[in-house]
Amino acid sequence: MTALVALIKRELIEHRTAFVIAPAVLLSVVTVVLFLGMFFGAPEFSEMPNELNASSRLFEAAVGIGFVGWSIYLLISLAFYFADSFSADRKNNAMLFWKSMPQSDLKILTSKALAGATIFPAIIFGFGLITGILLYLLSFRISALLPFSVTPDLATAIGGYVQVSLVAVVYIVLTLLWYAPLLAWVAGLSTHFGGWSIPLAIVIPATISLLETSLLFGDDGPIGRYFGYRLQGILGEEDFGEESFFNLSSSVFDLVPLMLSSVDWLQLILGLIFTAGVVYLASEYRRRRLAA
Repeated sequence: MTALVALIKRELIEHRTAFVIAPAVLLSVVTVVLFLGMFFGAPEFSEMPNELNASSRLFEAAVGIGFVGWSIYLLISLAFYFADSFSADRKNNAMLFWKSMPQSDLKILTSKALAGATIFPAIIFGFGLITGILLYLLSFRISALLPFSVTPDLATAIGGYVQVSLVAVVYIVLTLLWYAPLLAWVAGLSTHFGGWSIPLAIVIPATISLLETSLLFGDDGPIGRYFGYRLQGILGEEDFGEESFFNLSSSVFDLVPLMLSSVDWLQLILGLIFTAGVVYLASEYRRRRLAA
């Protein structure tokens, strides 16, 4: 277990630019631009419709949008991470060093997968929490500019902030579990193709789907429909849409059972089995390739 923790820490050290430095720089730039815009370039409004005075709900929505943005950043970063990490140590002969230690290829690749599933999402979630705090501070300036907008009091803001954050945790975890086989597909290809794994991960399924459509004279086949279903996301399009969020009248906690009930648990479990199989096969490929 100690060796596994050390391997995960190594992943953090080697990829801190994408998951620590770059998000910090991005958040700093956006924060500076927003604050400068609000203090030096924002117009003042004298009157607006009273029905827009829903400060606490607007704050919660803003925090939620922030988490969605960071979730997109996380998925993109993880795709590039897995496209590189399963083959990166081969470039500088680091694989030879780790093979000289009593660590198997399976443990090494497992540490990379665990880093992508735990520590990196936790870091990005932390940036989402910081974003929510900055949004609350920014709301004071917005309320000064817009008479119809009132900054929620601290207790109300904390309550909404905690609720949205907990919902974001559930959403991010479910999303990572759902897209795990797609990320594993990229990682598996990278053990042989390296950085070309991302375009190949798209081209290969697209080619199969195109051939299937051609053979069926324009109709979508089961493979193409399955790829489309997977790409819809964990919540799909039918059971959980935008109206489900904006029609909530009580608490954002209503989203949690709604999300859990919208999950295709069988497909999620099958995807995790596929992910574990890819990690194992990739480790066997690395072991045999190095031995050769």
